[in-house]
Amino acid sequence: MNKTITFRNAILASFLVFIAIMLLVALQVFFIHSEEEKLRQFESSVKQINDTNMLIFRAEQDFLANELINPLFYKTGSSTHLDQLKQLVIENTELINDGLHNRTFQKYGIDSIANLLNLAVLSHNSIFMNVVELQKRRGFKDDGMEGQMRTYIHQIESEYPEVDKLLILTIRRVEKDYLLRKDFVYKSKMAELYDKLLRTMQKENKSKRKKIIKLMNGYYTSFIKLTELEVEIGTNNNAGLRAELKHTFEVSETLLDQMLTNAQLISREQTRILFIVLQLSMALAVILSIIIALVLSKIITKPIKKLSDMML
Repeated sequence: MNKTITFRNAILASFLVFIAIMLLVALQVFFIHSEEEKLRQFESSVKQINDTNMLIFRAEQDFLANELINPLFYKTGSSTHLDQLKQLVIENTELINDGLHNRTFQKYGIDSIANLLNLAVLSHNSIFMNVVELQKRRGFKDDGMEGQMRTYIHQIESEYPEVDKLLILTIRRVEKDYLLRKDFVYKSKMAELYDKLLRTMQKENKSKRKKIIKLMNGYYTSFIKLTELEVEIGTNNNAGLRAELKHTFEVSETLLDQMLTNAQLISREQTRILFIVLQLSMALAVILSIIIALVLSKIITKPIKKLSDMML
């Protein structure tokens, strides 16, 4: 009876151990699958942040290419490109904030890069919006400072035909040359022409001279303010706020590349480690199963062998 109980207990124990091994393997497989899913979500989140930032920079370029020469923008102050840009910045901030609170981001140190990226993008957007506001003040054609400037000179041309037409024509040519080339040599030329026009006004009667000088002062002041705004904005990508935009863009681009590269490397490495762990777990399960089978086989065959020996 004791031998039968021992035999049954051995069978039961072996079965329970085998079930435990299978359960552990199943749990290990579930854990690995869960970790792989987290890694996929992690890499997907980083790619989404990268894609959103690329859309932000593209929206900026679309705005600069289309709206700076769009009179309707200066009249209404609204732009679909600008609305899209604002929405993308909000989405990007939310994505990065989600990443900063994501355990996978924190586990692999991506949260620190994401935080720097968020600061760089917000700084870039702040500078860009400043450029937009300055550009509105600068204006285009009939609006803003350029519009004021044109209004003054047109009034002189239409209301005071006695003013030297060749001199006015030269002033307008210098104005156009500056707007095309952004060369500040034309600022000096404009100052000379302004003084020359004022000198020619000495021949006019006092009342008329006063009105013409007032208009010319308005024109010249508008021209100077326009050049000052362009200096603040930047006449090329290496000056003014445009240089700051270029710098923050390069910083953001570097951080994006670093974050994306790190995420891909981490994902590949962790997937490789998980695959090795899975292989080891399966190998261990097979080994333990073989050991259990051998032990169980020995337990089963031992009483049979004894019985066989007794019959001989």
